[in-house]
Amino acid sequence: MNWLEKNWFKASVVVILIITIGGSFYWFQWRPRKIRVECNDSAFRSSMESYDATSFTQSGRMDLKDKFYKDCLRYNGFEE
Repeated sequence: MNWLEKNWFKASVVVILIITIGGSFYWFQWRPRKIRVECNDSAFRSSMESYDATSFTQSGRMDLKDKFYKDCLRYNGFEE
């Protein structure tokens, strides 16, 4: 306890630094990767369930999947 009383400022800076690095990693690495995976799965399911006339061919289904994927990314705040 005596060490913490003497070095409270250094300890608080270290704690704030760890929280900032952890938050940045979550916001810029973990969250976007999770959103992209969810959007890819959602787009694949949506393109397979679609009864649109263009979805009956393989290229039409891939175009539809790309459209769903980009819409999902935009909905979640990515501009791709």
